[in-house]
Amino acid sequence: AGPEDPRWGRAWLAAAEVACARGHLAEARRLVRDTERRAGQARWGGLLVRTLLLRGRLAALEGDLHLARDEYLRAESWFRRSGRAAEARTCLVARAEVAMALGDLDQARELASRAGREAARAGDEAGRLAADLAEGTILRLLGEADAASEVLAHALRGFEALGEPLSAARCHRQLALAARDRGDADGERRHLDRALRGLTAVGAAEADEIRLLIAEGLVREGRVSEARAMLDGLARRFAETGRRAELGLVHLLGLYAAAWEGDWVAWRLHHRRARRLLGASGWVALDLLDSVERAARLAEERGQPERAAEARDLVAARRRELGPVRFVLAGER
Repeated sequence: AGPEDPRWGRAWLAAAEVACARGHLAEARRLVRDTERRAGQARWGGLLVRTLLLRGRLAALEGDLHLARDEYLRAESWFRRSGRAAEARTCLVARAEVAMALGDLDQARELASRAGREAARAGDEAGRLAADLAEGTILRLLGEADAASEVLAHALRGFEALGEPLSAARCHRQLALAARDRGDADGERRHLDRALRGLTAVGAAEADEIRLLIAEGLVREGRVSEARAMLDGLARRFAETGRRAELGLVHLLGLYAAAWEGDWVAWRLHHRRARRLLGASGWVALDLLDSVERAARLAEERGQPERAAEARDLVAARRRELGPVRFVLAGER
């Protein structure tokens, strides 16, 4: 088979998907461009639209959530016109995930529910479970940790039965956060450990997001030097791979570590970078807002009211992104 054979295009796209999953975003972008160029020349329309899904994923990882939303919507429209319902449902769940990251939980819930209903009608068990995972995540973000855990545990059992380790690991991640919200530190650690092992086993870059949550737990426990070492390593990796939104989250957590150590030079650096990176992306960072509030309180205790105000301004900016949806911080329950 020569380069004009569609199998070549599928191979390029598969390579791009692997690069994206492993966090090699520049390489994934290059492979996507190559795939699109070849697909356009050879008029492989179906392959060309599949690149929209990957473009959406890359845009989200690079911190451009509005572009990610648009790419997923374009892909969904094409799949529906082509009668490819399963791929359209994948786009619905992806759009729900972007809506969550933007803080629009009403829209996220509507999209996830729609995906679940369509999957149930089609007898698509994997699609239904993906919608359940999204629904459980939304319930958790709305402060309904017990209800979320029930939905997520059901999704976890289903993914394990289907032999879907990546999706099972994602369930463990959300179950860990639900345990955190209930004050169950042992449950949080247990699920984070399982999520990390599952994601590492399949070579997924999402393992770094679990490390970020582990660092956040270390900060809460006062083990700040350990957290800072982990955050420094993650910052280097996110910067090297172009994962700007996640780099912004590292700097959010860095505020508490800097306040704990009384390093106000580091505080200024973290604050400036978090504001720039997250402001550009629209990322609301719901899971980390209470860490920023704790950083503000600690800055106040250490005689730095201006620094405390800076941190609270970051929280206020993220909350403004939420619109009418109210997110309940862990400390407010």
